[in-house]
Order: sequence, then C-alpha cells, then structure tokens
Amino acid sequence: MDAGLEYVSDLNETIRSLYTALIDADSRAEIHRSVCQALTTIDRVDAAWIGTVDHDRNVVEPAAQAHLPPEFLDDQSFSLADDRPAPEAQVADERTVVDVDRIPVGVHEEPWRNTALIHGFRSVVAVPIRHEELFYGTLTVYSTETDALDERTTRLLEEFGTLVGFVTNAVERRDAFGDDQMVDLTVDVEPGEEDVCVALASRLETTVEVGNVTRRNRNSHVLHCSIDDVDPGTVTDVVAEIPGLESIRPLSESASTAYELVVVDQCVASRAVPISALLRSIRVTPTNCQIVFSVPEYRDYQRFLEQVRDVFSAATLVAKRQASEAGSVPVPELLEASLSEKQDEALRTAYHSGYFDDDRKRTGAEIATSLGIAQPTFSKRLRSAQRDLLAAILESDSL
Repeated sequence: MDAGLEYVSDLNETIRSLYTALIDADSRAEIHRSVCQALTTIDRVDAAWIGTVDHDRNVVEPAAQAHLPPEFLDDQSFSLADDRPAPEAQVADERTVVDVDRIPVGVHEEPWRNTALIHGFRSVVAVPIRHEELFYGTLTVYSTETDALDERTTRLLEEFGTLVGFVTNAVERRDAFGDDQMVDLTVDVEPGEEDVCVALASRLETTVEVGNVTRRNRNSHVLHCSIDDVDPGTVTDVVAEIPGLESIRPLSESASTAYELVVVDQCVASRAVPISALLRSIRVTPTNCQIVFSVPEYRDYQRFLEQVRDVFSAATLVAKRQASEAGSVPVPELLEASLSEKQDEALRTAYHSGYFDDDRKRTGAEIATSLGIAQPTFSKRLRSAQRDLLAAILESDSL
C-alpha cells in the first residue's frame, strides 16, 4: 500500500475506534483526553492538544494535551488579538482550518513559528471543533517533520473536529436535561430581518410564539406556533410573500391561534435547537426576539451566552429565574433516555398538532405529510414512543 494511503487509513481507523468511546464519554474533559491520546498514536503526529476560548482574556486556553513539551503551552502566545496569531488563535478567531506544512518558512515574520521550532515542531494543522453553528474550541496536531500532514489528512482532521463537536453537544445536552436544579435564562437575540419568523411577525404586525420545532428533513423544519389577533385567512395568505416559508396551516377549522409552519432552510427556531440547553419558548415580535432556555444551575452563564452568540450575531441576557425545585420530575431527561430521536419527533409533533385532542385537529396521515414520511411510518413511531415512554414511567423503581 502507498505510504500516504496507509497513513490516511490509519487515521480513519483511529477515528472509527474513537467513535464508540466518544459516544460513551461522561464529560467534555473525558472527550478531550481521549481525542488527544488517540491522535498521537498515528504515525507523524507527535503531539496534540485541544483548546477552548477564554472570552474574558480573548485567548485560547489548554483543555487537554498529549505529548507536548511541558513548557510549550507556557512559551507560546495564543491570543486572538496578536497581529500574526498562532494557528490555534487564528482558528478560534476565523473558525477556519489552518494548515502549515513548513513551519521554518517565515520564522522571522511570525513569532509562533520560532517557538514551535524551538520545541522541535516542523508542521501543524489546527481545526475547529464545531457542531452546526456552535464553536467548542480548537483541535491541533503537531509533527516534527515538514510536509507531514497532507491535504487528505487535513480534511480528515476537519471531519474529526466536527465529530468531536457533535459528541460534545450531545454530552452537554444530556447534562442540560438531566439536572433537577434548573434556571430559566431569557435571552434577546438578533436573527436578522430576513429570518422567516421575524418576517412573519413583521408582515402580520403581531407576535409569533414558537412552541415546538421538528426537523422535517435536512433542509426544512416543522414549527408549531401561536399567532394572536390575526384572521386565519390573513395568516395563510402571507405564504407567497415570505421567502423560505413553504406553508402555514391552522390546526383547527374554527377560529384558532395555533398554526403549523413548514420552513425551508434555517430560521431562529431551528437554529436555537442545537444549543445545549432545554428550549422553553421563542417569542418573536416585529422588533424583538426572545428565547427562554433552561440550563443547570451550575452552568457558566457567560460561557453559555458565548455559545448563543456563536449562533446569533448578538445575545443579551435579560432575565434569570429558578425553573424548578429540587425533587421535581426530570421530564426532559425521561424523554431523552426513553425515546429515540424519531420517536420523540413523532410524539411531540402529534401533541402540538392536536392529534390527542378530543376534537382531533389533525389525522395521522396529515401529520405524516407534514413530516415528509409515510403514514404507517408515523403510526409505528408514535405507538413505539407511547409504549417506551409508558414503560419508563410504569416500570420505574421510584413509583
């Protein structure tokens, strides 16, 4: 086998072997340690480290490392404010991949190169750790050889950064849903005037409150919303006027404020879902957008706000209050533990569509069409969701 292909094959094998370990990880710290140790087992990768951004100091701070000289991180500057920042700082600032295959070139122009050379490094690749729009930090590997980390390797490392971001998000969301001491944080965000929900509120000159968000497919979402003080005919007539709004359907033939929206591409609601917190509500007016998140009481609120700012251009904390008392039933954790993603989507969509109401507002066939799946598939997912959720409740040792 060609040496280059063998090298990439080894890297792929490392990524595959790490996947299960990452999924089972209990914390970000465990994820970071596993990643750094695994990457340094690959030929030509002599050191690896993961950094997170300290926004107060505007620097990349070490979170975990493997095989770096003890003084390397102390000798190097990782400030995002440097005129010629180190690769890690550049990644954190620009959220892009930095690949330097010959560190000695330009050593007198960029101070970080000289520090790297002193410690024996000749090439480096730094990639962002991210999940969708969320940025979690930087992943960097160093080699003592020039031209050691080729384009194929860089591409695989970039994909690996995305994998680590996905797992980190999953761990944080699990932790956010699993604590009985929760705090509600009300945050003002700026999704932009062209956002579908903002455009809808502006066109109707009213408030749009989003109660549920379900992914329909890769490029569209189903939203269940409350739209007050507007004639249903007026609401449905605006579809053609708002780009990205595929359809609006009232959830009752009688006068109602409940609607189902199918939105193509992203909107404020779908963009908020990946944030590692329990999404309580989204309230959009022609001039303002507020999201209420629930987070564990121990959460670093400033760091959480920075995560929200990764998604939206601006985020301001405007209110904070206790969300639940100790000993309350952790419903989000129960749903997370009992149901698959598809089961959860079917159950939530059925509930918010009025499927369980006495005057059933939507049939299973109609909900299946909204979700872009066959009616038998929807029925199977809904039945299995009800079965698994009831089993988790009725078979609980705490009852």
